[in-house]
Amino acid sequence: MKKLLILVAIALFGFSACDDSEESNNTNNINNTNNTNNINNTNNTNNVTCDPACEDWQVCSSGHSEAVCEAAESRCATPTDCDGENALCKVNTHECVEYPTWRKLNVIIQDPVVNGSSIMTPIDGISYAFNPENNNFVTQMGHDVDNSEIGFLWTIDEVAENHTKLELSGEFFAEAENFCMNENWCQFIGYDSVNNEYIITGPRASGIMRTDDSGDSVITSVSGTQPSNGNISYSHIFDWEHRKLYVYGFMTPAGASSTLFELDLDTGLWEEHPSILPEVYNNCLAYEPSTNILYSFGGKITNDGGDTFHETDLVSVINLNDDTVDQNTLDPGIGPRASMGCAFSGQLDRHILFGGNKALDLYNEIDNEYHNDLWIYDPATQNYTQLMPTENTGTFEDPDEYGDQAFIGNENGPNFGKNRGLMQLDSTNNRLMIMGSVPIFTHEQLYFLDLEWISLYLEQN
Repeated sequence: MKKLLILVAIALFGFSACDDSEESNNTNNINNTNNTNNINNTNNTNNVTCDPACEDWQVCSSGHSEAVCEAAESRCATPTDCDGENALCKVNTHECVEYPTWRKLNVIIQDPVVNGSSIMTPIDGISYAFNPENNNFVTQMGHDVDNSEIGFLWTIDEVAENHTKLELSGEFFAEAENFCMNENWCQFIGYDSVNNEYIITGPRASGIMRTDDSGDSVITSVSGTQPSNGNISYSHIFDWEHRKLYVYGFMTPAGASSTLFELDLDTGLWEEHPSILPEVYNNCLAYEPSTNILYSFGGKITNDGGDTFHETDLVSVINLNDDTVDQNTLDPGIGPRASMGCAFSGQLDRHILFGGNKALDLYNEIDNEYHNDLWIYDPATQNYTQLMPTENTGTFEDPDEYGDQAFIGNENGPNFGKNRGLMQLDSTNNRLMIMGSVPIFTHEQLYFLDLEWISLYLEQN
């Protein structure tokens, strides 16, 4: 009898366990139409449908009374859709363009003799060429320290960030070539896109050296009236539209230059322009190809034959068609400055001005004004607009035994202190390039600034 009761209990327990198992499986079944976690549930707020369908830059959102298409994250439909204080909307592509910042090229010298992370440039002033076809720069010509028969160009591969020597072949300048002051100091370097060659010459050089990407070089002689031998600190600019090189602004033994010189890059002829100009140096030159007008912004000027110099806010507008000169002044927000960077953008139809300084004390730099601001100038209206303020220029060393403090430039941006920077426009990549020496420890560096944000700013203001 006991045995029978046990068997009945076991049977009843077995049926009960089986029923519990089925109920458990039904509860967790992902195909259960009442399951609140069903990924196919049409009420799911993450799976809504917009009619008509959204564009590829939009998302369908149910955060309204009905599903609507809205700009996706980092995309925009109107100028006010972008996050960030100064972000602007590029409405044709629905992309937000961030406020521009300068990018430093972190070069490393690859050479058995020279090392470091600064750029090799001419001793007197900055000059460089950029080839947009291969993203290469040429920054200086030199000769081997052990064998003066070996000549080379210092080059930069922007992509690899390598700074190396390109050995020259063919006909190239000898070590004793007089660029200025019987030295190789004052070099003018440019890239001729028509002939795919780099051009190297100087105010006193005997010729124009043309070099291709392999280093093969040829020299054509120059003639005419060149600047005199005793000058330094030249301001120069290439005009590739008319194949000219212009020189205006340099120090002379008795003061500064008041003469505009022109070199024809095809014939090698140097000429003086009869324009009546002030004596100035450390000025910035910008050229408008469409009007054939040369602008000189600021600089250091003398009114007493070179006994004293002071910064000027003078802008000389030189019409190269008839050698007439008009003059106006920089915006009061800029004021008198020297050593600015400048370039003309045909796409923006504006001049772009950068930084500069007002050096009141050669030794105690804390009394000086150093700038890294960015302005645009509209030659049609003569209006200036500030796009970037002066900020984070750098710090100063502790006072020395004389109480003087030296400036230490912030290397993350182009902060050149009392040094000059040379700005150029890279129209292929729609950006600015500026090279200069960052004091005290960083030395010569190269920086880039994209112009897309500035283009949008001008469109929307």
